[in-house]
Amino acid sequence: MSWRTLIDPLESWRAKPGGLSLAFRLTAWYTTSSFLLVAAATALLYFGLAANLKNLSERLLADELDVCRALVHERAGDSHALREEAEIDRPSASTRNSTCG
Repeated sequence: MSWRTLIDPLESWRAKPGGLSLAFRLTAWYTTSSFLLVAAATALLYFGLAANLKNLSERLLADELDVCRALVHERAGDSHALREEAEIDRPSASTRNSTCG
């Protein structure tokens, strides 16, 4: 054991002449782990939202189908009522063009 080791016990923790410093390694570690944590949270929220929107869309479509089935059952020969119901929910061409631009 040398005198230098007794005087400076933290010498082994300091950067070697060709190595990376502890501050740099910790900064890189914290940056990487923070990025991965934010990316995982974002992916979790994204897939949760996508699943929720898909379920909502399927429920709305099922409700519309139920209304159309009821119309067909109640008014078997009245295709005008069914056509009218189908056109109520569909926006007209002028409405679609004005909202897109």
